[in-house]
Amino acid sequence: MNLLGRASLQLITTNPLKTNRTNILNQNRNTIRLIKTSSITMNTTTNWRAPQQSQPSGADVSSNLRVYNSLTKSKVPFIPKEPNKITWYNCGPTVYDASHMGHARNYVTQDILRRIARDYFAYDVKFVMNVTDIDDKIIQRARQQHLLENLRSKADLITPELTDQVRESLESYANNTVKKLLGNELSLEEVLQKAASQLQWKAEMVAKEEKFGMWTEALGSAHKALGRAICLSDMSIDNSRAEAERLIDGASEVLSKWLDQKYGSTITDHAIFKKLAVYWEKSFFDDMATLGVEPPSVLTRVSDYVEEIVEYVQKIVERGFAYVHEGSVYFDVNAFDGAEVKDHPSQQAFSHCYAKLQPGSKANKKLMEEGEGALSVNPASSTATDVKRSPADFALWKKSKPGEPGWQSVWGMGRPGWHIECSVMASAILGDGMDIHSGGVDLMFPHHDNEMAQSEAYHNCPQWVNYFLHTGHLHIEGLKMSKSLKNFITIGDALKQHSARQLRLSFIAQRWDLGMDFAESAMAEVRNQESTFNNFFAVVKALRYERSTEQMIQAIDLDQSKSIATSHPLHAMFENARSDFHAALCDSFNTPEAMKQLLNLVTETNKYISAQIASIRAEPDGQSLLVISHIAAWISKMLRVFGLDEQTLAGHPRSSTTNNRGGSDLIGWNVCDPAESKAMEYWIQWSSFRDQARKTAREKMQKKAASDPPASSAAGPLTEALKQLCQQQFRAHLLLLNLSASEHSDPATFFGGKQVHVDHLTEPLKSSLAGQLPIWYEFWTELYRLAQASSELSPAQVLSACDQLRDEKLIEVGVALDDQDDGKALVKLLPASMLLQAREEKQRLQGEKEQKLREIKAENERKKVEKLMKGKTPPEEMFKGSTEFSRFDQNGVPTHAHPDDQEISKSKRKKFLKEWDNQSRLHADYLAWVAANPHSSTQP
Repeated sequence: MNLLGRASLQLITTNPLKTNRTNILNQNRNTIRLIKTSSITMNTTTNWRAPQQSQPSGADVSSNLRVYNSLTKSKVPFIPKEPNKITWYNCGPTVYDASHMGHARNYVTQDILRRIARDYFAYDVKFVMNVTDIDDKIIQRARQQHLLENLRSKADLITPELTDQVRESLESYANNTVKKLLGNELSLEEVLQKAASQLQWKAEMVAKEEKFGMWTEALGSAHKALGRAICLSDMSIDNSRAEAERLIDGASEVLSKWLDQKYGSTITDHAIFKKLAVYWEKSFFDDMATLGVEPPSVLTRVSDYVEEIVEYVQKIVERGFAYVHEGSVYFDVNAFDGAEVKDHPSQQAFSHCYAKLQPGSKANKKLMEEGEGALSVNPASSTATDVKRSPADFALWKKSKPGEPGWQSVWGMGRPGWHIECSVMASAILGDGMDIHSGGVDLMFPHHDNEMAQSEAYHNCPQWVNYFLHTGHLHIEGLKMSKSLKNFITIGDALKQHSARQLRLSFIAQRWDLGMDFAESAMAEVRNQESTFNNFFAVVKALRYERSTEQMIQAIDLDQSKSIATSHPLHAMFENARSDFHAALCDSFNTPEAMKQLLNLVTETNKYISAQIASIRAEPDGQSLLVISHIAAWISKMLRVFGLDEQTLAGHPRSSTTNNRGGSDLIGWNVCDPAESKAMEYWIQWSSFRDQARKTAREKMQKKAASDPPASSAAGPLTEALKQLCQQQFRAHLLLLNLSASEHSDPATFFGGKQVHVDHLTEPLKSSLAGQLPIWYEFWTELYRLAQASSELSPAQVLSACDQLRDEKLIEVGVALDDQDDGKALVKLLPASMLLQAREEKQRLQGEKEQKLREIKAENERKKVEKLMKGKTPPEEMFKGSTEFSRFDQNGVPTHAHPDDQEISKSKRKKFLKEWDNQSRLHADYLAWVAANPHSSTQP
């Protein structure tokens, strides 16, 4: 079969470039100043060759993009093989278990880099990813689960046979784990007891072997389950199927491995292995969709490429870089490393090089054995190297042993080695080379080094990959993530605590090529960043909505930068931010620095809005609002580049066209929400009603404070004014709803009932209004009640109702009223959860402040009492309690001292007189306080 035969069949989704790349780059570089990039140092110890690109006449030659290349351990200019296009292969998952936060860090990060390359630098990216569905881990896990399920289905009771199986599996597991580490000096019971009670000892064991905690947990669970089952069986208590299943479940970890050792070789049905892989592949892509990770342009599965793998391996054998041994094929590292090639089409001789990424790991036996897989170990000798010419050699094709899936080949039944799988699939889709290969840093050696070696052997080329991008490790609160440390977090677990946007923001906040610590402190900062953007977008949209209710505002067109007044105070800052943002992304996709520029721009724009909001609202031509809108729209666009918008995180592809209407649909996480803009007409109108009520009450309060007339003379006009406002709001609301005033003549009935009168409207506006109008109706009813109830209405009652609406009622439905100095509240739409959290935080801080004041007051009182207590002793008595002095004057001041009745010196007496005067004042204060507080419980 042709090696490229399946390429067209694997296409899932293509990403044709919808916008001319030169135009986009020109837009991104608009007013770009000098690009600041880190200095580039070439690693001359590698055989890396800088790619050569043939540029068509008139094309945009460079985007100034540098990337950190694992092949050079430095930042190098990014030059694709073809202009404006990138071929990219990303190592996909081995599907045998739930995806965890390490997967999230890797695949979301690669998704971010891919989006930047495509949506910012405007490359046409062909992104290929594989699914490894043939692997030692899959084989073992599938057999274990199948055998355990078979045992469970047959276990009707706790039988001696079942308890013997659990006991034997327990002993086998212990012998292969803790006994290997500790020897036989401790019994299993002693090990478990010590691990549970002596934490320091357990920590020492974990330091020696990180899986120790996982071992003792599995052994402890099985030991406990076995003890319970034996007890129930001996006493003939509840020996049921449920108890048998409980025993099997409790011992599942040790039992499944023992069953596999004994009976794994009997499994012959390929469907058993396929079932597990299909299940976890779906789970993986479900998680990726939830995280907003785009599907690859091309998805490949190993099981679809077995025939091509056989052909690929045959060619490597023919070239002299692999050898056959008893049905298996191994790559000959020594034959490859340093082999000269003189017949290359480029007519340039070169020598092959092995372990380009991590040459220092060539002799790392542990890494090499892990790369070969657990099933490659020879049971008799416990080594996989007995059949190899060199320990560094690795399997291209493995002879299938009993209990393993197998495919027919020229060497007999077998299955692919791990490393060859990626080489074949990438070659099938991308040919004899690619621009970018990516994956986790843990795959660098031996997987990626082996992958490159066998691919370069097959293609007879010096460089199969031009740029290797490796994402860094992820740690949890400073520790390596592992089940043994009980800090293993699946993607599902993480999404219960954090949103997909927050997780993506946390990855953006870290350099993609460095390690990352997933810590609560970092996530708190992420939540702050998200709130900063939320508030900024809400303010800008609120200002735009205000103006759009009065007049049409100019649409935002980011391609027309001339529409921004260059003389505006924000203009230079905006252009500088765009320049620095561009420089950050050119500096090897430096997303932390790029995000810093966005946040700084938000901060400075917020400062301007806060200082100039009155003039922004009053500007006839709306130029300031237009500039602010451009800034907010550009920030929104850059956040969409990072995949932070709602459409991406909801798994919906974005439209190729952009809505440029005069509303606020280009600002914020949502590209377009027509219901929001329509609903805002209602909220702004209702907010205006509140503004008027609040203004009227404050004016009446100020007049009362100025003249201080009897309460009734000020309250009467307030009552009448409030009644008029309520009537005006009733008529205005009917007009907005397009309802007949003749059919709805009684406002109290209209607002006081359970109906919200929106049945005639269409969705989604209908649902939006139905959820929030009852709160406004309740507010109207409260003011109307106050106006009707008494002629002695207090302005404070009206203001209290206005505050309660703002602080308690509206935030529960995601509406924030931001009262301004001019009395006109800004209506912001924000996530209700964010507003509630902010309220709780405000209440917490207020509580802490009040507690602090109480503590200060108590401390001041303590110091006061302490000072008063010093004055309790009369000055005449203060020295007489001492045995040091023999005589005193009439005021009790010492004149002579023991032992010889020696007269006290003048300097000492002067000191004593000063102390006496001070005590006299303290005592006077004490007596005065006692007289003033005769019944005080704190009396000294």
